[in-house]
Amino acid sequence: GSVSLRGEGENQPDEGGANKDVRHGVRQNAGQVALHVVVAALIGLVLRLVLLPEALSARQRATKKGSSGGEVDFLIAFGLSKALSNLVAGQLVGILGRRRTCLLGWSLGLALIPAIAAGALYDNVLALHAAHCLLGIHQGITWATNIVCLMDLLGPGRCGLASGLSNASGYFSSAVAAPVVS
Repeated sequence: GSVSLRGEGENQPDEGGANKDVRHGVRQNAGQVALHVVVAALIGLVLRLVLLPEALSARQRATKKGSSGGEVDFLIAFGLSKALSNLVAGQLVGILGRRRTCLLGWSLGLALIPAIAAGALYDNVLALHAAHCLLGIHQGITWATNIVCLMDLLGPGRCGLASGLSNASGYFSSAVAAPVVS
């Protein structure tokens, strides 16, 4: 067997800390590595789909008010929530398992939809701040969990490759989507 995005108790290390069933490497886990690269692309796409319209909306609000506070507010809410969720994600993986942590991150991503709708429809600043925080939490938990899973698949000597694959895929999809969204 190989490492997978499984719940608690599955494919866990033995008492000595080693998992005798684990095969590390890109070729050995090609299907799962490809799945995680696609998941990273989807995470990046969510970032672009939410980030660009929100940034444009914040700019329009700030222009009407004669300040750039909307963009700064977005960056503070998103940045702080993503930073804190990155710190928590590793602990959540240990407590909930990889699959449950990933599902938690995506569930919070789904909560973005009503928060953005309420903020835009009612010009509700509190709902927009909640959406910015939810986006940061979604990004922090899902991306960190995805990188942890890739590190498990590729092995301890390829952690940089795991991080690089995830980040390259996510930011590439975000960049490719930018002209389509704008």
